Amino acid sequence: MIERIFLVLSLCALAACSSRPDEQVACDRTLTFGEEPSPSIPDRIRQVDFLPLEFSEAARFRNADKLRFRNGLIYLGDFGSRKLIAYDSLGRVSFVIDRHGRGPGEYLEMKSFTVDDRNVYIVDNATRRVLLYDCQTGAFRESRPLPVVAWDIEALYNGDFVLAFSPLNGGALSAAQPNYRLFVTDSVFAVKRGMFGFDSGYNEPIGRPAYFSICGDSLVYSSFWFDGFTVLDRRDAVGFRHVAIDFARGIPAKYRQDPDAVLNGPYRYLVAVPVLCGDYVAVDVCCGEYLDTCLYDPETDCFVGNSAKGVYLFPPLASDKGRLVSLLAGSSYANLVAEGFPRASAAVERQLDENSMLLVFYTLK
Repeated sequence: MIERIFLVLSLCALAACSSRPDEQVACDRTLTFGEEPSPSIPDRIRQVDFLPLEFSEAARFRNADKLRFRNGLIYLGDFGSRKLIAYDSLGRVSFVIDRHGRGPGEYLEMKSFTVDDRNVYIVDNATRRVLLYDCQTGAFRESRPLPVVAWDIEALYNGDFVLAFSPLNGGALSAAQPNYRLFVTDSVFAVKRGMFGFDSGYNEPIGRPAYFSICGDSLVYSSFWFDGFTVLDRRDAVGFRHVAIDFARGIPAKYRQDPDAVLNGPYRYLVAVPVLCGDYVAVDVCCGEYLDTCLYDPETDCFVGNSAKGVYLFPPLASDKGRLVSLLAGSSYANLVAEGFPRASAAVERQLDENSMLLVFYTLK
């Protein structure tokens, strides 16, 4: 499966040097992103399925910043609205966590969330807490101290957690913390170790809504640290592999921390954490003045892009059961079908209205 993407290496040797603040990225594999990927994503898609998400005022959201499948539910986080919505497998609202405030079970910020087989965990950097809610009902359980400022969080199989942090241009923390990009904590969020150090004064020009994605037993991490991604083991986050993406028009090293050069230049770079699905790697790429979703195909060892019409791969939010998962506004559905996008079933179409949102599931060949 995804291991075919990587070269064989000693994970123990990597782990031994992973905590040095002056660490250089030693990538285990480089994927080449050509000048213009061929518009052949439709050739890689076998089937498209749709799941309408039930609409209600309580469950209204603006953005899907993070999507997770677990416990037979679909958890969607809209961080700008400070809201988490859980849907069942039929797309019906199961519960909503929308508790902005300073009281018990309330939070000032929803920076990210994760879920295990017992709890939903919401990160509130404003109060330096992680709030725990029942994963089946959304009922508040307790809060725990957050040891560091974190932009994202994921739960490991062994009960530990991984927190992601990146120093961002123009921002400053109110209190110092160790210079690591990842922190592995125990079940009560006591830090066990830091990973991927950085020098004081280092800043990244662009942040992301989410820094983690999941594919099976693999936890995928990516930031503006380098053009590529890191795959960690969800059992304990000890073993990892770095995979670089070599862009034909990548950002020159001297502009790497310059937000004006990055945002206004003609360069290509990742704008979201890649989503792995089997042997495929889906990436959202800035290509000068526009964004595009591309797909790495290991059979041809190249990236392919969308075509102007027909089956179109929207930016994936997650992968689930071997399928890439994206979000589509129902209001766009009719126009897309007119341009050759696959039709949903008649039962799905009967559910569509101006408020509809659809999860789109792509089965790849």
